[in-house]
Amino acid sequence: MRHINTKKVKTRKEHICIGCSRKFPKGTKMQINTYESDGIKSDYWCKTCQKNFDKYMLSDDLFLPGELKEGEGWEEIRKEIEGN
Repeated sequence: MRHINTKKVKTRKEHICIGCSRKFPKGTKMQINTYESDGIKSDYWCKTCQKNFDKYMLSDDLFLPGELKEGEGWEEIRKEIEGN
């Protein structure tokens, strides 16, 4: 897998975060990571998962979609960013 680009966007349609598998509505600020792996692919990341990944994981760590939500510190970061 080869990283191509990372960009912060305001979404134009609903997307699912690769880290936590939650749906986010159109107009949400997310990060999109584009990479090459059997073609060009992109993943959307919510702010909570991006901060969690940056804090607790290494750049080459692998995880299944939605798995970050079960990991260390995710809920605390979610509360910090999203409240409640």
